[in-house]
Amino acid sequence: MITATVIAFIFFSLTGVPIAFALGLAGMAGILVGGFPMVQIAGKVVHSIDNFPLMSIPLFILAGELMSRGGIMQRIIDIANALVGRIRGGLGVATVVAAMGISGVSGTAVSDAAALGSSLGPALSKAYGRSFGASLVASASNLGPIIPPSAGMILYAFLAEDVSVGGLFVSGALSIASPPIPA
Repeated sequence: MITATVIAFIFFSLTGVPIAFALGLAGMAGILVGGFPMVQIAGKVVHSIDNFPLMSIPLFILAGELMSRGGIMQRIIDIANALVGRIRGGLGVATVVAAMGISGVSGTAVSDAAALGSSLGPALSKAYGRSFGASLVASASNLGPIIPPSAGMILYAFLAEDVSVGGLFVSGALSIASPPIPA
């Protein structure tokens, strides 16, 4: 079954079918070759997505979008700039502090990168150059999966089944609060 799926995906990809359709058609080929009962497929799909913890992931995306459009994002950046903007390299440090504030709401690195890049991108490009500003936003955005609440932590707890979401959130908060171990 896996071989048929891989062969179908490679075939559809090489013939110029868009990747999304190639994945769907390869999945259908695997289902047909594997002999799964077609009656049970719809029930299994609904059962697999009918989970309360997974509902938080689209809500994190919605919260990030509401923050960006509602002006909260600019307020978080202004607070971060007021706290650390006066020191040398203050705009860069303010970017990291703002990423920490945004990560506590959005929970994903991609939404943090989009929000920080659109808000602070021009100022970072002017102050430090375009490549350094982009790399600073990209690295600061990776705080999203670490700072609770995180969509990655929720997804991991859902997939692992025996892991507590609250325990993951506590470990994420402790990893941020603890000092780094010297080498």
